[in-house]
Amino acid sequence: MTDVIAAEVDVLEVTADQSLLVTPHGAKFMLSTPAPLLREWLELLDGSRSLEEALKSAPEGYDEIAAVLQEAGCLRPVQNGVLERWAYRMADPEAPSVPLERVRLAVTGTEQLRSEAGPLLNQFRTYENVTAAQLPEWAADARRASQVPVLLALFDTPAHAQLLALNETCEAERIPWLSLRFELGQGLIGPGIWPGRGVDMRDVLDRRRSAAVQEDVFDALARDEASILTRTTPSELQWMLAQVATRLQRWLMGLMRPDLYESELEMNPLYLTVQHHEIIRMPHRPYADADYTPPPKSVVGRETGIVTRVKPWGARQGNPSKLHTCTVDVARVRRVMELSADPAAFGTSWESAEAAQQAAVGEAIERYSGNYVDPARLVHGSYASLTARGLNALSPASLVLYSETQHATPGFPFPRFTTESECAWVKGWSHTKNAEIYVPAFLAYVAWHEHPERVKHDEPLYAYPNLAGIAAGPSKDFALMSGLEEVIERDASMVWWHNAKALPAMPDRPELQDLIADRADELLPRYVHLDNEFGVPVMACILDSTVNDTVVIGFAARDTPLAAAKKALAEAITLQGNAAFTLDAEELAAEIAAGALNGHNLKPHRADRRYLDSYRPDFRDVVDLQCQGQVNLDPRARERIAPWTADLPQGDWASLPSLPARSFELYLERIAARELDVISVDVTTADVAPCGFHVARVLVPGLTSNFPAAFPQLGRGRVQQAAVTLGWHSEPTPEDELNYFPLPHV
Repeated sequence: MTDVIAAEVDVLEVTADQSLLVTPHGAKFMLSTPAPLLREWLELLDGSRSLEEALKSAPEGYDEIAAVLQEAGCLRPVQNGVLERWAYRMADPEAPSVPLERVRLAVTGTEQLRSEAGPLLNQFRTYENVTAAQLPEWAADARRASQVPVLLALFDTPAHAQLLALNETCEAERIPWLSLRFELGQGLIGPGIWPGRGVDMRDVLDRRRSAAVQEDVFDALARDEASILTRTTPSELQWMLAQVATRLQRWLMGLMRPDLYESELEMNPLYLTVQHHEIIRMPHRPYADADYTPPPKSVVGRETGIVTRVKPWGARQGNPSKLHTCTVDVARVRRVMELSADPAAFGTSWESAEAAQQAAVGEAIERYSGNYVDPARLVHGSYASLTARGLNALSPASLVLYSETQHATPGFPFPRFTTESECAWVKGWSHTKNAEIYVPAFLAYVAWHEHPERVKHDEPLYAYPNLAGIAAGPSKDFALMSGLEEVIERDASMVWWHNAKALPAMPDRPELQDLIADRADELLPRYVHLDNEFGVPVMACILDSTVNDTVVIGFAARDTPLAAAKKALAEAITLQGNAAFTLDAEELAAEIAAGALNGHNLKPHRADRRYLDSYRPDFRDVVDLQCQGQVNLDPRARERIAPWTADLPQGDWASLPSLPARSFELYLERIAARELDVISVDVTTADVAPCGFHVARVLVPGLTSNFPAAFPQLGRGRVQQAAVTLGWHSEPTPEDELNYFPLPHV
């Protein structure tokens, strides 16, 4: 039996028979036991006996109190016979630690800070002033004396260049280190850095550069050499240096949670406040210690986060009050590495503002993680060469890309993708066949078309970026489920749209009417179920705005028609917001100028909204989804699409398919029953995985993705044959008779 020691908990006598136990971490427990009796028993847990021994003489029910203490992390085994009452501070028994008596501390940096810090470092046997150039020899001397070299760097300026140089030296010499620097009047204690394990100063500065609103301001700050020492009082400086000394001691002794010592501590000397900025390792920078497991951290942080700002919105741009919406800003990671993350993401929820925020953050992570390409994962070659090497690869013949007519059209930008076509491949997993399978990188990564790896290998652009089937979630199954829902939804919507099939509109339901009751005169929805071969509820919400005189269409696949209709309605409302935004010339120009929107394919703004006159009659210049939205700002667009979006026959909700639950496995069964494969590629980056996110790209070869009107995916006759399978037509529609009018969806 192991001897244990209890944390110093507070016991408050509430009544003669009730006590309030408060742990050092702030957790509170009301216990039905007299306070004096509880205090007496806690004194037994002094490290001289086991918990079992202490419970032998305890009153009945104290085993439950012991369980509470264990759950709260207030009981620790005695280590090496050392009895320390502050052992409870070790939140992670696996955290690295160094006995202070073995530490040989070097201090470098600004002379005045080194001098002021001296009296605060007396918990160390000795410390010495060392220059950066002396560090390698000094560290070797320490190790020869069986000591652990540790560096404390103190700078009165931002000192980015000096800190990066120290980071390189400490990494090479394996020297643990901590730093203090000052930026814009704030003191910043860097993370406790164990070389090869956890974050380092490169991560700190890369995250800060990425999160900066203006990169040139960050660069100016990095060059700033104005000392803080003329602007702080002696007491303020001592307060900040005391924070440094305390953090240094707690970190070295292993008495800090890893998520805290891997963060940056910002100190405000004016208000005497502190704030932690969590630092997440950059995804392209692997840990030297392959066995290291990073702690979970928040991806949201104004100064160092992946998501830098969360902006909840109430009713905006004519939104109903029951629709919660949230926009988040995403760090510009491309400033420091090859990763084309969208600068913003959006989320909605009918349930709560918190759910809308979670959706927005999830979308941000989906697009961030899903656009990162790790060159080490790629295999280059043709389908024929991969299979000749014994690798299982996805057959180009199984894909729905482009027809022979399209390839023969002068100016068509995408070459044929054949068994001999050279490209990059990434390993995925066939859920239908339970086997590894390599898939083309251009299908796995949205931004593959602009990635240097494609350019480096002179790979042609075989297709428009694949927009369907990428999703993030709190679990792998959730991400797979959401991704597969999107694949099913996009295929059904493209089949419907290109066949211009007038399907029944469902009668409005009270559950749906209630959602938009306060905008009922402005938002006029029609709900259409999109038939599909899989028996999965896919709903289109065709939404008219009487305010903007625009029509948009939202889509969703879910386990029930009502759930799909609610999601499609929410999407359609956000699309109406996008339409209103695009109508505003000044706001649109500002977003494009700020880099928040890629508008180089849009036509010049027209006050008369006659955008059909700006685009080609065959819509070959509608080359992205924003162009589709712009075309549909033309009031004449409504007339063009009316035959299959307005004056529809009435349907019956009871006749629509429904599933017993919303799950990846159920969707997989439906797809597999049609003899189609479901493949996923795990695109979760190493930085977001410990934060609780999973990101998956889901592919179903044989189905079509969504695309702008200029590049319809007509390969293998998918959109025509599906209409025959569904009984819409007796034979496939000739390619030149399909509908190519741009879908009012961006």
